[in-house]
Amino acid sequence: GDGCAQKRFFDAILNGCIPLVPLFPSNEVDGAPYSFHHDKGCSTRITYPFAKGTFAQDPSAGFDIMDMVVTFNGTCGLACLKSALEELVVVSNSSSSNNNQTVFQEKRRKMRDYAAVLKFGLNSDSDGYLDVFSALIVSLRHHV
Repeated sequence: GDGCAQKRFFDAILNGCIPLVPLFPSNEVDGAPYSFHHDKGCSTRITYPFAKGTFAQDPSAGFDIMDMVVTFNGTCGLACLKSALEELVVVSNSSSSNNNQTVFQEKRRKMRDYAAVLKFGLNSDSDGYLDVFSALIVSLRHHV
């Protein structure tokens, strides 16, 4: 759990949970402005497979990880986490927050769309469907 890429992040998405992540400025070595790890940490482009900007021949290919997460200001620590959690509770319990509910529904839809490339197909017919292996092959083709 101390590295930039963490299994629990992918587990959350594959189980239909929207990750709540701290947002920091990244080291911007690759031009991606965000890190979920620590201040000036690994950028989201380096950390998450198939992120926008990771395909050498087509920078617009891939998915925007920000479409699937809820963020809070990581630089102020637990105080910001507490207020972010309180806000989420209010949003989820409020019938007047239709706009926020729509945002959450859109994040869940994006997660469903991208979940296939975050797991390995295990069925005998899995070679006919997009999974992490086929996405890795496509990604490699962009670098060769």
